[in-house]
Amino acid sequence: MQHSPFGYLLESHEPPDEGEAVLICRLLDETRQRLLEIEAVPHPTPDLDELERCIKAHTALLSPIRRVPGELLSEIFTHLSEYKRKVGDRNKDAPPWHLGHVCKTWRNAALSTSLLWRRIKIYEPQSPALHTIYPLSMIETQLARSGNAT
Repeated sequence: MQHSPFGYLLESHEPPDEGEAVLICRLLDETRQRLLEIEAVPHPTPDLDELERCIKAHTALLSPIRRVPGELLSEIFTHLSEYKRKVGDRNKDAPPWHLGHVCKTWRNAALSTSLLWRRIKIYEPQSPALHTIYPLSMIETQLARSGNAT
């Protein structure tokens, strides 16, 4: 995609402020107009794909999920505390671990939601070889993050 004045937002998942949102809407209007002009030409130029990517990326900047307050995210995350994760499988792509990899806002919300970290399902690995890779550090981290949650 060509240079965007909102590149820092495109890479961060942070929400635009109100002034930036107005400018993004203006950019989208101009880009859509340019796209219509190109589509009207009998043989569209390669710019067509570029403009479509630009529209898609900048539309995502205005997505409502980017504006959800951390307190509401924490409330939503507490419902994931019922998800029973098998600690022995070292799965950091499951709740609660993966929530902190979305963006800074989600990470802060996940780390401040002790209820999210309160459940740990520990099981006996079927293979003795798995005993050596048992993720004790993950258990310690999860216990620390759970605080006094019950």
